[in-house]
Amino acid sequence: MNNPIQNVKEKLTKQNLKTFLLITFGTFIFAIGIYFFKFPNNFSTGGVSGISILLGRIFPSFSTADIMWIINIILLIVGFIILGRGFGVLTVYCSMLLSFLTWLFEKVIPLSKPLTDQPFLELCYGMMLPAVGSAILFNCNASSGGTDIVAMILKKYTSLD
Repeated sequence: MNNPIQNVKEKLTKQNLKTFLLITFGTFIFAIGIYFFKFPNNFSTGGVSGISILLGRIFPSFSTADIMWIINIILLIVGFIILGRGFGVLTVYCSMLLSFLTWLFEKVIPLSKPLTDQPFLELCYGMMLPAVGSAILFNCNASSGGTDIVAMILKKYTSLD
């Protein structure tokens, strides 16, 4: 008979812990780039964060982070329905963590204006930080969810890679 404690010990290896910490760090960097640089400058560069910025202007009663939560939850539900339960525990974790961190930043460190008066510099940070975060996630075979789920669905039903 399997010992539950032994099962946990087998899954909590140094490599799994390292991967989990890297994924959490990558998502944190991604969230910093989105919240501190994209949101206050209204940089709508695509993906769920870009859609959230646009919808936040249309529906001002919802915060951008709230809209991000809603879209990510809808995409995760669609992903589970179309791709099945195994489509990615890491995708669910990263997607929810990213939404949570942007919401948390919004509550703890509210921004009423951009950090600097240099929009080009902020655009560079707003692009580079999420790109570095995504690279860390992809290197760990994870994704931030969002529109990556749409890409996974397209890959399943088409020959697009």
